[in-house]
Amino acid sequence: MADKPQEEGKRIMDQGWVQVQKKTFTKWANNHLVKKFGKDVFLAELENDFETGEKLIQLVNALYGHAMPKYNKNPKMRPHKLDNLTVALNFLEKTAGVKTNFLKTTHLADKDLKMILGMIWAIILHFQIQGISVEELSAKEGLLLWCQRKTKGYRDVDPPKIRGFTTDWQNGLAFCALIHKHRPDLINYDSLDKANARENLELAFSVAEKELGIPRLLDVEDVCDVARPDERSVITYVSEYFHCFASQGEAEGAGQRIAALVATARANAALMEQYEHDAAELRAWIAATTEAHRQRDNIGAESLAAAEGAWAALGAHRRDEKPAKTKAKLDLEAQYATLQTKLKVQGRAAYVAPEGSAPAAIDAQWATLTAEETARAAAIAAELRRQRRIKALVDRFTRRADALDAWCAANDSFLSQTDCGADVASTAAHLKTLDGFDADFGAVAPRFAAAAALAAELGELGYADAPAVDARATALTAAKAALDGKAADRRAALEAELARQQRLEELRVDFGTRGRMFANWVEHADLLNEPLAFETVAELDEFATQFGEFRAEVDGAKAAEFAALEALAGECAAAGITSNVYAVYSIDDLTARWTRVRDATAAIPAALDGERKRVAGDDAACVAFADAARAFSAWCETQRAALAAVAGAPAEQLAALAALQAALSADAGRLDALTALNDAVAARNVLSNPHTAADPASLKAEYDGLLAQAGAQIGAIEKELARADEASGLSEAQMEEFRSVFKHFDSDSNNTLEHHEFKACLSGLGYSKSDDECREIMRDVGSDGVIINFDQFAQFMLKQNDTSDTADNMREAFKTVAGGKQQVTEADLRAVLDADTVDYLLSQLAPTDDGLYDFGPFVDSQYA
Repeated sequence: MADKPQEEGKRIMDQGWVQVQKKTFTKWANNHLVKKFGKDVFLAELENDFETGEKLIQLVNALYGHAMPKYNKNPKMRPHKLDNLTVALNFLEKTAGVKTNFLKTTHLADKDLKMILGMIWAIILHFQIQGISVEELSAKEGLLLWCQRKTKGYRDVDPPKIRGFTTDWQNGLAFCALIHKHRPDLINYDSLDKANARENLELAFSVAEKELGIPRLLDVEDVCDVARPDERSVITYVSEYFHCFASQGEAEGAGQRIAALVATARANAALMEQYEHDAAELRAWIAATTEAHRQRDNIGAESLAAAEGAWAALGAHRRDEKPAKTKAKLDLEAQYATLQTKLKVQGRAAYVAPEGSAPAAIDAQWATLTAEETARAAAIAAELRRQRRIKALVDRFTRRADALDAWCAANDSFLSQTDCGADVASTAAHLKTLDGFDADFGAVAPRFAAAAALAAELGELGYADAPAVDARATALTAAKAALDGKAADRRAALEAELARQQRLEELRVDFGTRGRMFANWVEHADLLNEPLAFETVAELDEFATQFGEFRAEVDGAKAAEFAALEALAGECAAAGITSNVYAVYSIDDLTARWTRVRDATAAIPAALDGERKRVAGDDAACVAFADAARAFSAWCETQRAALAAVAGAPAEQLAALAALQAALSADAGRLDALTALNDAVAARNVLSNPHTAADPASLKAEYDGLLAQAGAQIGAIEKELARADEASGLSEAQMEEFRSVFKHFDSDSNNTLEHHEFKACLSGLGYSKSDDECREIMRDVGSDGVIINFDQFAQFMLKQNDTSDTADNMREAFKTVAGGKQQVTEADLRAVLDADTVDYLLSQLAPTDDGLYDFGPFVDSQYA
């Protein structure tokens, strides 16, 4: 018995549906009137405000935008009011196309509230729910299905599932679920309790009004405090949610596609910027290094140590610095190829690098660098040979100068003696000894000339200490002249004394003289003392020529000279001479020396042959590596061109690149062969390969770069294909959802939908379309505009869900954001895109005079 008054009160409230509709419809109409005319034009009392027809004309104008017809602005008499009402109803029915059925002007003039509510409902059905369907039944079904789909799985809403527009909305959770589904940031659904109906309704109504711009057409008590909420009022209010979220969903989806386009454009621009930055760095290094290679003031001209240091520095550059830059060059080529591949797969225009930055231009710059490096290597190697030649000449000059100094010192003491002999024999002996000196002096004279010639050659070679050598050569010449003067003085004294000395032992003197000359020649046979080690065939040939002349002298004049000495020794022995005060060397001494000369001379040809083979082997090893290196570089260039030339459909490109990658991997043995050839050169201790500047490290970097380039191109294509696959087509779950909704509205199960059913079906999926838009869609997919089958419906849905990166899709995305217009406003963009993306787009789009932005040229510029 305690609940009876409460139930009675609910029945009384249920009878108040008229007042609920009146309040809801009044708010709905005022929402549109105020938007059009401002706060001074509104409905105060629904049954009174249509009496003159003026507010009805204003409402139709606010809703449909048709120009208002002429009417009486301030009618006082009933006939004038009826005239206005006739104009107003014609405006509503004929111009706007709203069916009012049995409504008459007198119903409005007589303030018939129920008929007025029916008129407002007809207007709401036509205007508010026209994006759902043109028939009330389909409208309710479409709107109901949309609500069911959007609240599916929400606690205390589904299950039990929304079944209509009355009691299922009383606890407020259905409204909260709709908001949470589309804007989860606005409501914490998990915190709600169905027992708190008033709080739930207030939360939904206030959030919808403040955050989503949905007018508050219902009050909490209109839903919560009645046994059965007014269906029309709830439909009117829920339809506001539908239009809000349907328009937002399409715009946000289009915005996501635009954001993806901008992200792709910016990512490609970043790749281009990175390529140009890396290319600029590499070009700067190439230019600086090329200029450094051109310099010739730092190749070690001051000393052998400096030349060896310059050669070591060049080797360090080739070993430590150049391979990294070679890799950087190959990486840059891979960057360029990957970028071009991405653009090709994306359907974008090919990238045109700044002047001098394309791979071909960098290749040309690199070729200049290589040429200058080769020239520098040749210059340093030549300088190193010059310094080594200088060292050899200095050592030779020093040996000869030391020997001549010793000879001068010894003979200066001899020529400085004053004793001319006590008798004829001794005087003659002194004179003969002096003759021996003269002969020796004549034999030694070419040695002084040779020392002077060495000093001159060192000067011509630019030897840093050439003045000291010249000074010593001059001193030797002076010492020789001094000896010559002393010898002349000594001879004059002895010849004067010789007049008194008659006996002459010609034979002894002759042997002593000739033996001494011969021994002197043997001791100064420098060619036999030269080390047989040469760096080039030219040096070996030069020595061979000198040796040929020396050997001819040994086999000819010197052999005859020694035979004469032997004959002379025989004569001395036959004459009974057992001692010879004039002879420094005995015949045995001379024979031993001659034997050593003959043996050493005989051994040199074999040594020369061995050295010639070694030098020829060095050169052959260098040529073998140089030829192989050139062939490998040519092969790499062919493979690089093959990678760059890959074209066709993405799948064809993948197959071609995979084949090239496999072929590259299979040819890895080429590097092993090159390394073996280089090791063979190194094992021969070759200073510099005159036939190439290549080295295994750079060649390996070139090969590794080819593999990296192939892998990068394959990865780019696979990534773009995956992105394209992800952006187009329908999933199995989507297709099942579309099939289920289609069947729901296919009332006669004939696999077709009529126009109004198709419209309601789209509403159930969240698409708000007008009658004309629905007919245009039906015609676009091959329908006659009256009915549409499932295949045609699926074709439309596939197009709607196609987010593939194409120019047509992007134009449609911009058009959707712009509300169907060909130009977009800044506000349109900021409604669906983040600030950074909008700022970038505004910097790219072409503005018009009226503050709009033409998106067509920007979209066209992004695709090939």
